[in-house]
Amino acid sequence: MHPSPRSAFTLIELLVVIAVIAILAVVVVLVLNPAELLRQSRDSNRASDMATLNNTLGIYSTDQSGTSGFSLGSSSVVYVSIPDPTAPIAGNQCQGLGLITLPATYTYHCAASSTFRNVNGTGWIPVNLASTTTGAPLGALPVDPMNTSSSRFYYTYITNGTNYEVTSVMESQKYGVGGSNDVISSDGGPLASVYEKGSKLGLEPLDYGDSSLVGYWPLNEGTSSIAYDDSGNGNYGRGRGLWEISGVLTQRWDRIRGTLMGVRIISIPVLAVCRWAVVLEAFLPGCTSHCQYVGVIHRYIHMGLKH
Repeated sequence: MHPSPRSAFTLIELLVVIAVIAILAVVVVLVLNPAELLRQSRDSNRASDMATLNNTLGIYSTDQSGTSGFSLGSSSVVYVSIPDPTAPIAGNQCQGLGLITLPATYTYHCAASSTFRNVNGTGWIPVNLASTTTGAPLGALPVDPMNTSSSRFYYTYITNGTNYEVTSVMESQKYGVGGSNDVISSDGGPLASVYEKGSKLGLEPLDYGDSSLVGYWPLNEGTSSIAYDDSGNGNYGRGRGLWEISGVLTQRWDRIRGTLMGVRIISIPVLAVCRWAVVLEAFLPGCTSHCQYVGVIHRYIHMGLKH
């Protein structure tokens, strides 16, 4: 009689197969990076939402401008996509959300949980899109895929009464600054970490997308005695001509006919990383190795101090 053929794997063969599968799984995870793919998917939604809101608000403005019911909302108010459970139906200033601090002349507005996606003016964007002649272009207002204040992933809307801007923050390497699909650097707006769309960019008063910023000073106050901190941390500069930022970084600057003429850095903390956008390298004659030139932004020096 012939022996029957073997019908099972040996223990060693099973261990070898399991090891090979484990190695392949690790390689797939490292190559595909599922977490990054999820971040990219959310960022794709954010970019699409910004385009949709921009187009929708443009349609409304073209259709309703000049009519008695036309309104883009209140100026100096940052409307946020996160609902506040404590807000009445009419909305409030988002006191329960722990949002970062706005400059003194601005306030937040959050809609109630029951209305925040409405398109009739009671949603997080205070524009009655339903009044458009052809009807509301949207069935519901889009919100950020995460939409939480602690993560800083939420949408904002702001208007000056005539123009508008919507913003979002990107979380993936692909859509972030320097990525292969960088939408922030190419959006035409002044904010360094926020994606901007709208009829007038730069209305959003906070560069809220980078939580590592200690302070961000656009230095666009002209002859004001205060250098406002757009990071939301309230580290305002004070003085005139000589700015003192939180007692750790001092600079002297002069402006003639709106053009920045010179800057002198007095001191920089050894462990700090400074990011500068400058007009000319000659404007920073005392700069140390802790400074990095990152480009020109509207002929101003934008200064950010990071942890």
